[in-house]
Amino acid sequence: MRSRSGKKLTDRFISIDRNFPLEKFIPTAFLIFFLSVFVLSIITYHNIERYRRDLDRINHSNEVIKQIEEIKYKIVEMPLIRRGYSITGDKNYLMQFDYLINDLNSEMINLKKLTSENPKHQKIIISVDSLISENFSIINAAILDTVFFDSLSLKFSKRQIDATNNVQNNLSKIKEQANELKESEITILRSRNEEANRTNSTIQLFIIITGVFSFAVIGFSLYVSDILIKNKKRTDSLLLESYSELENRVNERTLELKESNEKLNDEITIRKKAEDILRESEQRFRLLADSAPVMIWISDKDKQYNYFNRAWLEFTGRVLEHESGNGWRLGIHPDDFKKYQEIFNTAFEKKTPFETEFRLRNANGEYIWLLDKGIPRYEGEEFAGYTGSCMDINEIKKNERFLKIQYDISKTLAESNSLEEASKNLLRNICSDIGWNFGILWLADDKNEYVKPDYFWSEDEIDTKLNSDLYNDSMKFSKGMDFTGTIFKEGKSMWTKDLSSAKSFKRLEGLSKDGWNSGLGIPISNGKETIAIFECFNKKNIEEKKDLIEVLESAGRQIGNFIERKKAEEKLRLAYLELEEKVKVRTNELANALEKLIKESEEKEIIQNKIKLFAHAVRSIRDSVFITDLNLNSIFVNEAFESTYGYYLSEIAGKEIPILSGNNISAALKEDIKERTLMRGWKGELMTQRKDGTSFYTYLSTSFIRNDEGEAISIAGICQDITEIKNAEEELRKTNSILVETQKELIYNEKLAALGRFSSGVAHEIRNPLANISSLAQLISKTSLDEKNKRRLNYIISNVEIANKIIKNLLSFATPGDLDYQEVNLGEMLSNVLENIEGKCDINAIKIIKDIPGDLSILYLDKLRFENAFMDFILNSIESMEEGGILTVNVKEDKVNKEIEIDISDTGIGISEDNLDKILEPFFTTKDDGVGLGMGLSYQTILLHKGKLKIESKVGRGTTIHIQLPVEIN
Repeated sequence: MRSRSGKKLTDRFISIDRNFPLEKFIPTAFLIFFLSVFVLSIITYHNIERYRRDLDRINHSNEVIKQIEEIKYKIVEMPLIRRGYSITGDKNYLMQFDYLINDLNSEMINLKKLTSENPKHQKIIISVDSLISENFSIINAAILDTVFFDSLSLKFSKRQIDATNNVQNNLSKIKEQANELKESEITILRSRNEEANRTNSTIQLFIIITGVFSFAVIGFSLYVSDILIKNKKRTDSLLLESYSELENRVNERTLELKESNEKLNDEITIRKKAEDILRESEQRFRLLADSAPVMIWISDKDKQYNYFNRAWLEFTGRVLEHESGNGWRLGIHPDDFKKYQEIFNTAFEKKTPFETEFRLRNANGEYIWLLDKGIPRYEGEEFAGYTGSCMDINEIKKNERFLKIQYDISKTLAESNSLEEASKNLLRNICSDIGWNFGILWLADDKNEYVKPDYFWSEDEIDTKLNSDLYNDSMKFSKGMDFTGTIFKEGKSMWTKDLSSAKSFKRLEGLSKDGWNSGLGIPISNGKETIAIFECFNKKNIEEKKDLIEVLESAGRQIGNFIERKKAEEKLRLAYLELEEKVKVRTNELANALEKLIKESEEKEIIQNKIKLFAHAVRSIRDSVFITDLNLNSIFVNEAFESTYGYYLSEIAGKEIPILSGNNISAALKEDIKERTLMRGWKGELMTQRKDGTSFYTYLSTSFIRNDEGEAISIAGICQDITEIKNAEEELRKTNSILVETQKELIYNEKLAALGRFSSGVAHEIRNPLANISSLAQLISKTSLDEKNKRRLNYIISNVEIANKIIKNLLSFATPGDLDYQEVNLGEMLSNVLENIEGKCDINAIKIIKDIPGDLSILYLDKLRFENAFMDFILNSIESMEEGGILTVNVKEDKVNKEIEIDISDTGIGISEDNLDKILEPFFTTKDDGVGLGMGLSYQTILLHKGKLKIESKVGRGTTIHIQLPVEIN
C-alpha cells in the first residue's frame, strides 16, 4: 500500500514538474512559507504583549484586594486599641492609635489612586472613608471619656457601651462595603484571569501552529530535495543553493522559536516566583504558629498528625519526629484516651469541627488538663485533614473543683437539721471532694480544753469500723498535744506528705504503719477560738497545696459559724423545754394543793378551823382559784382572781363565772368544759377578758368536788395568766425566724464570696487567652483567605466578645457596682417594657393583661437595672408559655405602708418545688442555653433597692412573682 501511494505521489510530482517548472515553483513556495511564518510570528508577538498587559492588570487587582484587606485589618484594630487603653490605661495604646490612623490614611490614599479609573469603586471608597472618620471621632471621644470620667461610674459605662455599639454598627457597614468592593474587584480579577488564560492559550496555539508549519516546510523541502536528487541531477548546484537558502531561513525561524522559548521560560519563572511566595506564606504561618501562646497541631487526611508548633513541643518536652504520626498519643492520660479517640474519629468521618477536654503529660511528667478544638481544612475543594489548637485549662478545672467544695459545704449546712447530720455529711464531702480516702472529725468540749473524736469516714467500711474501735471517747488531745493538739492550740492548718517522717507526732507514726502516707488537719473556728478539727488522710504522698488549704480554711470558718449557731439553737430549745417543764410542775403542785383544800373543806365541823386556814391559803395563792356549782355559777374566788379579773366575789356570787361568760367562749366549748370536768377534768388555754374589757391568755385547769357519798357537788378551777409564756414563745418564734433568715443570708453571702474569688480567677485566667485568640484571629485575617475561612474567623471573634460579656455579667453579679439613682415613673417604665415584647407575645400567641394605675408615686431608683430586671422576669414568663397563654402585670400602691406592689403572673409550665428554692441561686438554670445569672442579677437589683421578692408557682398552672418596693429609700 505504501509503495503504491509513493508511486502515485511520484507520478503526480513528475506531472507537475512537466507542466510547471520546479525552478519557479520552489522559490514561490518558500516565499509563501516565509511570509506565513512571519505573519504567525507577528501575531504571536502581539499576543505575548497582550498577555503581559493582562498580567499587569491581574497584579493591579491583587494589589487592590491586598490594600482592602490591610484597611479592614486596621479598621478592626481601632476599637481593640481603644478597649486596651480603657482597660489598662497604658498610654502606649494612644501612640499605637495615632500610628494606626496615619497608616490608615496612607492606605486609603493608595487605594484611591489604585482605583482612580473605576467610578463605582471611588464612590464606595468615599463612603468607607466617611465611616472611618466617624469611627475615629467616636473612639477618640471614648478615649477622652476614659481620661475625664471615673471608669466605675454608670455614666462612663453607658457612654462606653453607646460608643462600642456605634463603632460596631459602623464596622458592620464598613465590612459590608469593603466586602462589596472586594467582591467587585474579585469579579474584575476573574475576568482578567479568564482573558489572560485565553490569550495564553492563543499564544500556545500559534506557537504550535508555527512549529508544525516550520516542520512541514522542512519536511516538504527534504522531500523536494530527494526528488530533485533522484530525477534531476543536473540541478544539483541549484538544489544545493536552494537548500542553503532554506537552511538560513530555518536558522532564522529557529532563532525566533528560541526567543519564543525564552519568553515561555520567563513565564515559567513568574510561576515559580508565585510558588515561592506561597512557600514563603507557609513559612510565615509556621513562624506565626510557633509564636502563638497556644499549642497548634495539623493532621493529614489519614488521621496522622504531621505538624506540632513550638508551644506543643516545649510543653511535652519531645521532638517533632517522636510526636508525629500517632506518637503524641502516648502522652494522653489512659482514662481520657478512649473518649478522645471516639470524638476525633466521629468528627473525622463527618468532617465537622470538634471540641473535647483531656489530660496530657507535660515535660515534667505531670498530667495537665487541655481544651482541644479541631476544625477540618481543605486544599481547594478537597478535604486535607484537621487543624487544631490546645489551651491549658488546668487552673479552670482546679477552680471548678474548689467551687464544688464550697458549694457542697454550703448545701450541706443549708439542708442539715442537726449538728450530727451536718458533721457526717461535711466530713464525707470535704475528704471525698479533695480525693482523700479517710477522715476524722474532732470536737472540743464545752470548756474548750481538749478535743475528742466525734465521727469517722472512709471509702472502705472496714477501715471505718477499725478506726472507730481505735479512736473511742477515751482518746483526748489537749492543746499542744501531738498532731491534733498542735492544730487545736495554734488554730492553723497542718499538712504532711510523709507521715513516717513526722517523728514528733506519735499518732501519725501509728497511722503510717497502717499504710497512710499523707495527712491534713484543718481547724474549725468560730472567729475567736478553735472549736473543732477536720483531719483527712491519703495512702499517696501528696505535696502541700496552699490554694487548697485557703479554700478549706475558709470552709472551716463557715462551718464554725454553723456549729455556733446550732449550739445556740440547742440552748434555746433546752431553755424552752425547761420553762415548759417548770410550768407543768407548778400547775400540778397547784392542782394538788387545790385538791387538798377541797377535800379538807368537806371535813366535819371538827376541822372547820383547818378549813378556814386552807381558805386563807387559797386566797393568798398567786394563781387565780374559783369554785362554782355544777351550772358554773360562782361560789368562791380568791384574792388573786379578784386582782387578775377585776371582779369581787360579791359582784359575781350566784352568777356564771366570768372566765367562761366572755364573747370568746362559745356555748359548745362551755358545755365541753363542763362535761369533761365532771368526767376526768379539763385543761387548756382560753382567751379571757378582764372587767375593763382587756383580753389575755389564761391556762385553765378544772376538776370536780365530791361529797361523802362520792357525788359531784361543785367544780373547782385554777387559772394562770400565761401572757408572759406566750410572749416568750412568740419571742422564740421570732428569734428562730431571724436565725433562719440569717442562715440563708450567710449561705448567700458565702456563695457570693466564693463566686467573687472564682470570678476574679476567671477574669484573669480566661480574659488573657481570649485576648490572645482575638489578636491571633485578627492577624490571620490579614492573610489571603477564602470566604469560608473568613466566616470562621469572624465566628471566633464574635464568640470571644460573647465570652467577654459572660465574664462581665459574672463580675457584675459577684461585685455589683454603685446604683445610678434617678426619678422614675414606674408605670411608664413597665408600659415601655411591655411594648417592647408585644411582637414576641403575638408570635407566641400570648395575651397581655395589665393593670397599671396612672397616678403612681415617683420612685427614686436605678432605671437601667430595673428595666433589665423587669425584662428578665417577663421574658422568663414568656419562655414558660411555649404553647401560648396569658401574661398578667398588676401594680398597686399601698399609701399606708408607703409601698408599691408588682405582680407578674403567667399560665406557663410552672416551677417544681425542688427548683423553687434554687431559682435565685447563681449558676442554677433549667434552660439548655444560658449560665443561670439572669434571675440572680434581677433579685440582687431588688435587694439593693430595699425591696422584697417572693415567687409562687405550681407545676402546670403557672408562676407569680411578687415584688414590693418602698416609695422612699433612705
